[in-house]
Amino acid sequence: MRICLLSESNLRQPLCSQSEYPTEMDDSHHQFPEDWRIRPPSIEEIPPGVCVIQCDASYKNGITGISTIIKTQGRQYEPIEYSSRSKGPIHAELTSISKAIKRLSLLKLPNNISSVLIYTDCLYAFNFIEEIWVAKCDYIKKALSEIEVAMLPLGDYIDIVILHTNTKHNRRLDRRAKRKRESIESAKRKQIADRIERVETAIVRSREIMILENGNDYRALPRENGFPPGYLVTLDPPGCQCPWWKHKWAEKGEIIIRARALPCKHICALSEYLKEDIYGLFSKQIGRMD
Repeated sequence: MRICLLSESNLRQPLCSQSEYPTEMDDSHHQFPEDWRIRPPSIEEIPPGVCVIQCDASYKNGITGISTIIKTQGRQYEPIEYSSRSKGPIHAELTSISKAIKRLSLLKLPNNISSVLIYTDCLYAFNFIEEIWVAKCDYIKKALSEIEVAMLPLGDYIDIVILHTNTKHNRRLDRRAKRKRESIESAKRKQIADRIERVETAIVRSREIMILENGNDYRALPRENGFPPGYLVTLDPPGCQCPWWKHKWAEKGEIIIRARALPCKHICALSEYLKEDIYGLFSKQIGRMD
């Protein structure tokens, strides 16, 4: 597998001498029209032995929607959408490229495919792949590594050409990716609403609980027919000796608890006793979007 990096920016700032550039965009197997550097060809224009990938990502607040299109001569494969967690828009675009390449390796392509053109409308992602920029963030390095790994199943006989295209050529992909992201956001908002409802239920049930204070310790036990010592309960870090908390969270570790746990009725009772806002104490867990 040979990776060729050809973009519109190469025309303005060549990475090699001018004499080394052909009059047409080419690789070891094909010659392509010059405008293919920035414009993905239609299925009618694609010659035998060439596969074209277009990919795009829509990112917001850690949630990414991805859309990919794969085309060969006379055929466009069904567009596929993915969802992903990302650290930012560049990370999202790099992820869209690796997703598209992974999908390509799973398709039953014509046996004569020898060149793959991959189009991204994110110049920043392109610059990292082309090594114009050096990745410093670990998540960008990991995304670049995932692209390299995704290419391995394609074999040594296929040339991979990475290209930067104008956003206008990816508008349909962009809309699909945005719709995918918005559908994930809608599902996450429902999950948040469900968590709020569960906390509200725990607050109602906490009214059946009284708190006994003994030095720095707090014990929770039923107001009716409750007998000491009760369950040891804490707010920082959140914890309780009740069977529900032991089953759900006691063995998870503090990092996971602070990231994902919701309060039991005893923790809600203690927060009320100490005049603490239970929603503020568990805001991260309630509002998480992962």
